[in-house]
Amino acid sequence: MTLDRLPSSRPWPFRPTAQGALSYFVGNNATNDYAGGGGIPEDKGFAIASGDTWAKVLFFNDQISCVGDVALAQGYYYFTNAASKADIGVEYTFVYKKIGEDQLKIIVYCRLLLRSQHRLRPL
Repeated sequence: MTLDRLPSSRPWPFRPTAQGALSYFVGNNATNDYAGGGGIPEDKGFAIASGDTWAKVLFFNDQISCVGDVALAQGYYYFTNAASKADIGVEYTFVYKKIGEDQLKIIVYCRLLLRSQHRLRPL
């Protein structure tokens, strides 16, 4: 299970199921049509179906910490809109768990759109 908290989704801000998380990225209709249901009616599809396509994404880690088989990362990422070239900044926190010898699974993911869009310089 992955704990997923979306920054602007109401009335469904939490996505505890794989279908719920998928719905956020590809949209309600695609989730229902191709993943056997579980889509969220408000979802248009952040990644591919909302009308925006992304030319690139840049990650700037502010802090990374590892404790046993768990790793935590927080920082900023910026999506560049392919059409307008505008950047959208997001603060993020990821919690990963080591699964097996060489795999990581995201177990917590939280993001927050930046109020004032600014670009940070990499450290």
